[in-house]
Amino acid sequence: MDIKERLAKVRFFEVKPDFSPLNDNEKLALACCVDAGRIMTDIYLDQAYTDNKKIQKELLKRSDEEGKDLLRYFLIQGMPWDSYNHNEAFIAGVGPKPMFGSFYPPDFSKEEWGKWLEAHPEDANKFESGCTMIKRWDNGLFTVPYSVEYSEHLNKAAAFLRRAAMFLPAGALFSFLSARAAA
Repeated sequence: MDIKERLAKVRFFEVKPDFSPLNDNEKLALACCVDAGRIMTDIYLDQAYTDNKKIQKELLKRSDEEGKDLLRYFLIQGMPWDSYNHNEAFIAGVGPKPMFGSFYPPDFSKEEWGKWLEAHPEDANKFESGCTMIKRWDNGLFTVPYSVEYSEHLNKAAAFLRRAAMFLPAGALFSFLSARAAA
């Protein structure tokens, strides 16, 4: 299936939000939230596949119609595999989709997982946490909490959320944004 056929299966529609009810400070707060969202998208792209940023950068360089279509579909999928078509690759040369994105080393297997935890039962809680990445180092494995792995990105996103809250009066949205920034 070529990229035109893939895009033909997606239903696109235009959303035209009405910002007229928002005052200037609310518009500034919204812009800060969008900036925070872009950072979180970068984290997602990194987690979904190690080479996503490289692929995105290469697609952004292309000015031909196919390149633009590939970029559009890549941004829809968030990876070079088509989740609507059994995770078939639509970007040449990427191979099969890694089972666990970039949360584990690319060649990590269930057998290795079992052997490691059998030999290192003290690592079980960290390995089974939904908030860590497993990495290789020399001949061993170690975990890195997301908050450490993505600290630079998370700190930038938190700063945008704090800034957004500064533009708002005290209230539910102010509290929500402040709490998300502190998380």
